[in-house]
Amino acid sequence: MNLFLRRRSALYLAAFAALLPLTACSAANPETIESSTSAICADPPCGQELPTKKPIPETDYYVDIPSSYMDSLVPLGLAGSRLSIDTTNSSPTVFGPVETITNPEFRRCSDAYNACTRLPLSQRAECKSEVDESCAGIPRTIRTSLSVHNYFTWGAYAKDHGASDVFFPLETLHHDGAVFSFDIDLHYIHVDFDITHVHAGFSTGLSGTAAAAWISVKNVQSLTPTVQISAGYIPNFDLTNMEATAYLTGLGPSSDGQSINYSGVESTFGFDWNAEYFPDSVLEDVYDVAGLIRGRVTNRINHSLDKDSAHIAISKIFTDMFHSQIEIAHKKTAKTITRVGLYSDILRVHYTPN
Repeated sequence: MNLFLRRRSALYLAAFAALLPLTACSAANPETIESSTSAICADPPCGQELPTKKPIPETDYYVDIPSSYMDSLVPLGLAGSRLSIDTTNSSPTVFGPVETITNPEFRRCSDAYNACTRLPLSQRAECKSEVDESCAGIPRTIRTSLSVHNYFTWGAYAKDHGASDVFFPLETLHHDGAVFSFDIDLHYIHVDFDITHVHAGFSTGLSGTAAAAWISVKNVQSLTPTVQISAGYIPNFDLTNMEATAYLTGLGPSSDGQSINYSGVESTFGFDWNAEYFPDSVLEDVYDVAGLIRGRVTNRINHSLDKDSAHIAISKIFTDMFHSQIEIAHKKTAKTITRVGLYSDILRVHYTPN
């Protein structure tokens, strides 16, 4: 009998011991377990932390665009474009946008009517009546396209991609010196963008910091003499070896990551002129003239390439180069452009693939 009881007690103790882990797991309150620990009773045992999965690093996708590739495409994209800077009305005339202006005929009628008021009193009424009769029905304003001699006109490719022609006012330059003051006219300084004389690539620009694209043209021409001086004591003179370079600075992805754009434009205009041609007494004034000309040309270039429509067209060229390169190099397409960097004369474009 005692042996039977001892055996039955041993069985109860074994069963109770087997239930202890389950009882402990059931009693645990899931809300008291720290967030870093997963309480799963089966696997792994309660209270043991699950191994943390390490994030898989994203692959850094990028493609390199060499300056040589830029040099092969940009001249084609700008082909047919022209810059004209002329204060002598010697350049080929283009017509600007349609504008509303005072009708020249209406102005003539107004002048005639005003002239009537200066006649003797007895003649004024008849004069005014004649003017009113001859000018009846002439509108005060008309809409017309004005002829323009200062402009940047785009070629067919750029216009197809959104570029709009830029027109500048006719503004004679003026020099105020310590001794001499005079006006300066520019005799049709112009450049035609063609694939022979236009070159392009990547660099850090004039600032030497941010990535930039440069476009250089060396066939800048003019009629002779290039510079016409209104003062008889300073002779007119020519500029030779003229060349211009524009830097499209701050290259980077657009806000939506779908294109490559630039944030600003800086430019240079270089030329030669013969200082021996001038007497020493006017050299300082001629140096100032050279600075005024350089400022006028670079201002026109910067303004032309920094217009919104120019950004659209040139950005299209950059973006097409990028898509072409990733298709050739990686057989991929891009979802977004994330950043760009400059390595020597190579533009590196980072992107997220589709």
